[in-house]
Amino acid sequence: MARLASDAGVLVDKRATRVFFGGAAATVDALAFAKQALISRDLAAVCVLGVDSLSTQPRLGKLLREKPSQADRFVPGEAAAALLLTRHLGSDSLAILAGIGASSSDTDEKPSNPAKNSISAIEKAMS
Repeated sequence: MARLASDAGVLVDKRATRVFFGGAAATVDALAFAKQALISRDLAAVCVLGVDSLSTQPRLGKLLREKPSQADRFVPGEAAAALLLTRHLGSDSLAILAGIGASSSDTDEKPSNPAKNSISAIEKAMS
């Protein structure tokens, strides 16, 4: 992260830098941390970066073993997204984050219901 910020000419407050692990729950924790950093420090903005693997190691190994010599084979890799948060809204603001929500799958329901979980997350975000 330090190299990326340096290459972009961006100053990074190392006290406001954290790494969160754990999937969707980590996203909610990261957004809460970013909000607190904006409130408690004199920062112009906070960037939340998310990176996730698109393939598990066993699946990647299997793909490579099945087609070891094909140069044009598809091998899934990593995906990333970045969200820039500021306290100052302006006419050039692309979006306003009004709320966040996450759902956990019901333990009584097997398998979990993705539609029901999505509705639960949306309701929490809208509240």
